[in-house]
Amino acid sequence: MTWPRCLAAAAALVLVVVAAWRAEGQGRPGRPPGQRPPPARGDTLHKSDSITVKDTIGKANFVEPDSVMRRLLSTPGYTITRYQGEGITFDAITRGIQLTNKAVVQRGDSQVVKSDTITYSGQGSRVQVCSTPTGRNVFAAPGQAPVVSSRCGTYDITNKRAAVSNASTSVPQSGETLFITGDRIVVVAGSDSVHNANDATYYLRDGTITACDDSIPDYYFKASEIKRTGSFVVARPAILYIGDVPVMWLPFLFQDIRGGRHSGILSPNFGVADIVRNSPTYRRSLEGLGYYWAISDFLDTEAWLDWRSSAGDIQPGDIGGFTRYNGEFRYRWLERYVTGSFAASRTLEGDQRNTSITWGHQEQFTRNSSLTMNLNYASNDRVQRLTTVNPYSVLSTIRSTASYNQKVGPMSFTLGGTRTQYPGRTQVEQTFPTVNMTTSPLSIGSWLVWTPAMTYSSHQLTGIDQPSSLSLLPHDSATAAGKDSIFTDTLRRNAYDSNLDIQTPLQIFGYNLGNSFTITSHRNAFPEAELVTGVNTGVSEQRVYSTT
Repeated sequence: MTWPRCLAAAAALVLVVVAAWRAEGQGRPGRPPGQRPPPARGDTLHKSDSITVKDTIGKANFVEPDSVMRRLLSTPGYTITRYQGEGITFDAITRGIQLTNKAVVQRGDSQVVKSDTITYSGQGSRVQVCSTPTGRNVFAAPGQAPVVSSRCGTYDITNKRAAVSNASTSVPQSGETLFITGDRIVVVAGSDSVHNANDATYYLRDGTITACDDSIPDYYFKASEIKRTGSFVVARPAILYIGDVPVMWLPFLFQDIRGGRHSGILSPNFGVADIVRNSPTYRRSLEGLGYYWAISDFLDTEAWLDWRSSAGDIQPGDIGGFTRYNGEFRYRWLERYVTGSFAASRTLEGDQRNTSITWGHQEQFTRNSSLTMNLNYASNDRVQRLTTVNPYSVLSTIRSTASYNQKVGPMSFTLGGTRTQYPGRTQVEQTFPTVNMTTSPLSIGSWLVWTPAMTYSSHQLTGIDQPSSLSLLPHDSATAAGKDSIFTDTLRRNAYDSNLDIQTPLQIFGYNLGNSFTITSHRNAFPEAELVTGVNTGVSEQRVYSTT
């Protein structure tokens, strides 16, 4: 897991804290339309508590209110705060309140605090929450993972400052859960208008972040200080641990942690060796430097740059430096059943150029007609192969497919094609068009059933790079010993195939009559040598035909 994702998890932690402590109990921060809230995790109190692990986060099982309590709860114009505990002590002189043993406080509908002891002195503005040595405090809000603390926590009502010690939480993310711990968390609100997490400043000291759910995580990030202001997180310094061994140190981290889709700068990928070279032949590289633009709920686009240094001598097997410009445009119009993306890149490697285009498109015209395309093209597959660092991409083919499906009455019609390029080779295979028509059984009469079908395909093979005797032409080449004759493949060869298959099976009075007609053609569009024997003379001679 990269450090930007870990910083995003740390920001999610402070979102939970402010949701539990904010003064007026406003609704949780907005969520993109249609997105479900993350699943709630049960609290860590004992099963004998009045708040069981099956309760939803943000709710407490208070005792059924009597008529007086119901009237107070329905009084308009007030923010309701409810208290519950096995022991409640009220000091009439200081107006202090202390809840002990399974204490629960709920403010409004969005803040729940559970602990062994909750104390409000009545003098000043400080509230203290403490647990027994074997217990823990739980701070929760709907739709957010709980913050659990095994030590005391305080909240200053006047200064709107919350402090929690030895805290931990889990934050559900896409595909994984991040577990976060911190020696101390402080939340400071600068004004009375604290409506969401962006209205406060958060500080996390000696925090750790990991996605490993083992009791002893395999890896984690640790930062001495983390500060979140508005939509950003800044941490210093940060250390990556594998087990308990520190393996990387960074002076600071900076990350935009706003939720949902939003425009912003893309985080580039680079390593320590790209800053301080560990070898005179190492070439610095930078990937993914660009910008993402969320145009609307249905459209977005991004552009980024990949770069590799061209300084120094080119070693054998090294391609030198290159620059690649990338762009991608995505669209998703659910009302029209249209979704897809269009991407293009331009690679400059010395005097070589390569333009790559990718277009994926799916559209449902009607219930009986649809179009699916996945088109890929590279103008220079050699450059495409040499500038790719992913070994799977180096060995994979550049393949395009397209298919249109239409159903008319009992007949189904499919029109499509495929195209394949091989990186580093001139050979291109293409099958276009492919036509397939099928029907359900047609009852012409009670005694006659007809089920016709037709299939046609045309296959083209261009730029064949397998050598042949006629395509190897000699030419002189100067060497140290003189001139030598070498053979090079200078002939461009193509081949074409087509196949037509017609099925007209009939069922007559219960008897099946299978009828099929097949026409196949093959043409080699390049010179070939054939041995021909004369009919009258019986003498064999070799002849060359331009096309077979």
